[in-house]
Amino acid sequence: LGACAEVPYYWQAGLGQWEILSKRRPLVEVLSDAAVAPEVKRKLRLIEDVQAFGTAALALPREGHYRTFADLGRPYVAWLVVAAPALSLEAHRFCYPIVGCLGYRGYFARADADALAAELRGQGLDAIVRPVRAYSTLGWFSDPVLNTFLAGDDVLLLGTILHEQAHHRYFLGGATEFNESFAEFVEEEGVRRYLTRPGE
Repeated sequence: LGACAEVPYYWQAGLGQWEILSKRRPLVEVLSDAAVAPEVKRKLRLIEDVQAFGTAALALPREGHYRTFADLGRPYVAWLVVAAPALSLEAHRFCYPIVGCLGYRGYFARADADALAAELRGQGLDAIVRPVRAYSTLGWFSDPVLNTFLAGDDVLLLGTILHEQAHHRYFLGGATEFNESFAEFVEEEGVRRYLTRPGE
């Protein structure tokens, strides 16, 4: 019965991932498209540059990732549900077949995330829904650059790319705190090194 209850969750995850994959366009094509705004093209070139830097200077992987662009037509790619028992900082864990148990559950539709948060609150947990601009499939697919990456300033964009490249380098199943701390360290140190290169 528990497995049957998970079917709708994995169904929405599959549909959301299919939407992303089906909207991919090669970066070369996007950069040569006259209909694409100059600012979008500038940011895509910046992504190519910082990704090359991450590979050369930080030993981060590059193969196959961020070579395409997908415009989802919305400001966020997904929404995460995070919960904890009332008056506790101990994260409620959600378990998955491949990556183990993590401290969040992601949805491609805000309404689905809100529904789970309400259900968890009904069980006595504190729960929030937070929007996500970027995520990684950890090498299962060739991740595209999403339009959601491009919101915000250049430093945030640089950090996003290095953060996601770090997840591609190493991801420990069931270790949310470690994985995010590792990626955040690589992001902050990588951005610092990128911006303090001679001539920058």
